[in-house]
Amino acid sequence: MNHVMREDVRRRFVAGFTIENSSMRYWFCSRSDVFVSEPFNTLKDHSELVDFIFRISFASEQELGWDTSIPLYEPSLRIGKPQYNIAVRDGEKGTTKPFRTRRLISNIGADPLSGRGTRVWEAIELGGEDGEEMSGTGSTCVLKDFWVDNDRMREGAILAQIPVDANARGPESDEKRTMDNCVLNVLTYGDVHVDGDPDKTRNWDFPTVNKLIEDKVDPKSSTQVYASHSVVGGMTLEAETGADKGAKMDTTIPKIILYYKKTHH
Repeated sequence: MNHVMREDVRRRFVAGFTIENSSMRYWFCSRSDVFVSEPFNTLKDHSELVDFIFRISFASEQELGWDTSIPLYEPSLRIGKPQYNIAVRDGEKGTTKPFRTRRLISNIGADPLSGRGTRVWEAIELGGEDGEEMSGTGSTCVLKDFWVDNDRMREGAILAQIPVDANARGPESDEKRTMDNCVLNVLTYGDVHVDGDPDKTRNWDFPTVNKLIEDKVDPKSSTQVYASHSVVGGMTLEAETGADKGAKMDTTIPKIILYYKKTHH
């Protein structure tokens, strides 16, 4: 599942299953969460297995986790370098502007299973009824696809506001000259929409955990192992009830790390 999310730019999430002898589990992962079901016996619980097969067989592309706003540009397969036609929906105007990727600049952000999944391409704007590359300009742009925290200000809005603030300092100010040379001009930006709604990792909240129970593989062991590096984009759960409401969880017990719910941008 990690490989699929890393290698396929059109994947919003992945659903799958594992089978060990007669035991089967369902799996689901997105840029915020990884879920696994309780195991069930495929030889006894036939209805569970049949229900899953039918749901997968008749699900739409969007329900299977595909991003239909990023179709593959098929002629690029002949040269072994996949290109994509990406439709960017303007968040304010509601209009859509099509682009075609030419060269991948960076996809290191897509390596972790959970996180922003950032990919950056060199791209060109498409135009005309046939959706071909706009001729006569020869100019290219940078196109960025990632998953942003729901409540974060969008990067396009930040980049658009920087020149405005610099201009307020005066046309001859150092700030304006620096920003003119360093900040990219924003052509368009917006959240990805699926079936008319913003594409989010989840539209619900986890229940708050009030108590954590440590589970050791070896009951006689007295050693506790903790990760020494921080989780990028992660957050720790907080207590909710009684006198501990709003307080951080006890640091003497392992913490549950959650990734914040994200929006495809």
